[in-house]
This record gives sequence, structure tokens and C-alpha cells, in this order.
Amino acid sequence: MQTIIKLFRLQMDDRSDIFRTDDKKKMFLGILKYVFIILIMTVVFTIAMMLISAFGFKVNKELLAIVLLFSQTISMFFALGTILRDMFFSRENELLMVLPATPDELFISKLAVIYVQEFLMNTVMLFPLTFAVGFLARAGVVYFLATLLFLLILPIIPLAVATVLAIPASYIIKLLKKNTVVSLVIIIIA
Repeated sequence: MQTIIKLFRLQMDDRSDIFRTDDKKKMFLGILKYVFIILIMTVVFTIAMMLISAFGFKVNKELLAIVLLFSQTISMFFALGTILRDMFFSRENELLMVLPATPDELFISKLAVIYVQEFLMNTVMLFPLTFAVGFLARAGVVYFLATLLFLLILPIIPLAVATVLAIPASYIIKLLKKNTVVSLVIIIIA
């Protein structure tokens, strides 16, 4: 488990400057910056939803479901691209394989990094909307607690689908890279 955490932190350091410092204050300020951005977006979204409601438009469960489906579809494609880039075609894999870690530990750490990225993306996309809908519907505390739990669980769905789709997609990409004729035919057909 310690190896997975070290690998996770090493990869997160490469993608974000939050964990690059040992100074707890700088780390806290980096995290606070993301929280502040989400809060600003939430306030703006809530005000926009209030204005929409003032004009007589209703925000209902169906709209929330459509936005959720759309965001999860986008999230799945981003996760697929990230999995392909990080697990199959990354040059850092050669460096990480030299470390004293098993392939399973490396795989789990890479999935954890991708999960965190998906969590952040889902939080930025969906928290403002779900908060605004809950605020306008005068939902109780249970709704908001369920929303937080929902945001933690939500990235698992597109990540699982993208992980399953990544293997055939990587084979197709390798085939297209090797066979320029097949690539040209596909480009002409498309």
C-alpha cells in the first residue's frame, strides 16, 4: 500500500503543483484555490438558476438527468483518452517500471490518479448544478450530503467503462499507426 501511495504522489506531482511542496501552508493554499473556484462557480450557477426560475422556467429531475448523462458521457471519453495516454502510450511507464513496484501497484496508482482527475472534473461540472437545484428546491441536509457521496462515487462509472474500452481502442490505435493504408481508408470514409 505504501508503494501505491508513493507512486500516486509521484504521478500527482507530475500533473499538479499541489503536492510538490513539503510546506503544508502552500499545499493547503493550492487546495483552497480549487475549492474557491468551485465555490465561485456554485454561486454563479445558483444565481443563474434563480434568474431562470424567475422567468418561469422550471428546473426538474429530467433536466438534471440529461445533464448528468451528458457529463458522464464526456467524462467517459476524457477518461478513455487519459487511460490510453497514461497506461498504454506514456513514456513515463518505462521510468516507473524500473522502480521497485509490481505491475499491479503501478496500475492501481495510475487508476487512482485518473480517478482523482475525474473526481475533480465531475465536481467542477456537477457540484454547482446539483447545489443550485437543491437550493432552489429547498432540499434538506440529506440531499446535500447525498450529493457529496454521489460526487465521490460518480467518477467510478465512466472510469470503469473507459477501462474496458481502452484495451480494444489501444489495439485499434496501434493497428492504425502500423498500417497507413488502413488509416487513409478510414480517413477517406469518414
